[in-house]
Amino acid sequence: MMLVNEDGFQGLANYLAMGESKALTSAISRKIGNAVTAAVRVGRDFEGWCAILYPTKNALWVNVPQTDGTYQQYVVNTITGSWCRFIGLQAICWTLAFGRLFFGTNNGLVVQADVGGNDDGRPIAFDLCTSFQVFANIMQQKRATMVRPFIIASGQWHPAMDVNTDYTLTDIFSPVAVDSYETAWDQFNWDQANWASSGTPQHYWYSVQGIGTAFAIRMTGVAMSAQLQLMALDLTYEAAIGFV
Repeated sequence: MMLVNEDGFQGLANYLAMGESKALTSAISRKIGNAVTAAVRVGRDFEGWCAILYPTKNALWVNVPQTDGTYQQYVVNTITGSWCRFIGLQAICWTLAFGRLFFGTNNGLVVQADVGGNDDGRPIAFDLCTSFQVFANIMQQKRATMVRPFIIASGQWHPAMDVNTDYTLTDIFSPVAVDSYETAWDQFNWDQANWASSGTPQHYWYSVQGIGTAFAIRMTGVAMSAQLQLMALDLTYEAAIGFV
């Protein structure tokens, strides 16, 4: 049983055993503790709070109602403990059926989630920002020069890449669209249609600009019928002797 409160998201048995004084450090949501505390404090009286374990993808989904009547989902990889946030899924409740994930909406619809490469016929937008890293000397300024994402993707993919510096978040504009339409079985003539690809490794370098002591890599894009996996990120930088 999952307990959702200002101390974070955690198993009820763990909370009862550890006590409130250690709740923040033992919560599964400790990496996003400030965001969870703020969300619960603002929306504690809203309908739609729920959590569901999704074993097929090693994930835990927590439904988070917003002040404007919409919903977001905080999703954690139960193996790595890494979190992401989903927006645009207007789910008031969640359930599993035969290993598949479904949600219900305010207008009475039941929708299958986490299936296919589009959002009910619309592209899926994504925005990734890593944690800030200081790289070597914490006090020395550096200039970021290039970023290389290691990706497995169906079709060629060129996202928008940049860096944020010194704990300041700035947006990347004009994300690049990704289209990778797969061929349906037995709907085209043999030898005249492309086979669907399970994914091709890609690792291109992208120029970036940023001067500071700490960097976070930012990557955005808009995908349509594409399967994307980000495996790792490389960053090159120059240590400063002095900038003018």
